[in-house]
Amino acid sequence: MPALVDTTLNAVAYAAFLRGRSLQVRYRERSSQAIQVLRQVEHHFKRAVELDPSLAVAWARLAGVRHRIEGTQTARGTSPESALPAVERALALQPNLALAWCVGGFIVGVGQAESWAERRPDPADEPAAPVSRP
Repeated sequence: MPALVDTTLNAVAYAAFLRGRSLQVRYRERSSQAIQVLRQVEHHFKRAVELDPSLAVAWARLAGVRHRIEGTQTARGTSPESALPAVERALALQPNLALAWCVGGFIVGVGQAESWAERRPDPADEPAAPVSRP
């Protein structure tokens, strides 16, 4: 059974990722200190990917928080330059990471969702799962 969450053997990278997630979960958009909290979250996710560049979920979370910091709204259909490359990195590492696809779709915007969906890997290109027989 595939893992539901990325794993890393780097305990420091995972701790940085967890610190970022903890702040992100407690984040309140209307808080007077919202941008400072988002910058802290970004710092922790950035540290996690610096320590373990193969941690795809951290790349996807980094993209999401950078998008929030940039203040880009889906209706404008613009992509912050710092957010989209992080999503693309996450997908290069783990092509079926749902979180990365979701964040990427949000970043590119509603009007460009079809072009974003076209990037999705073709299931026919994936190796068939082994069949277990009794």
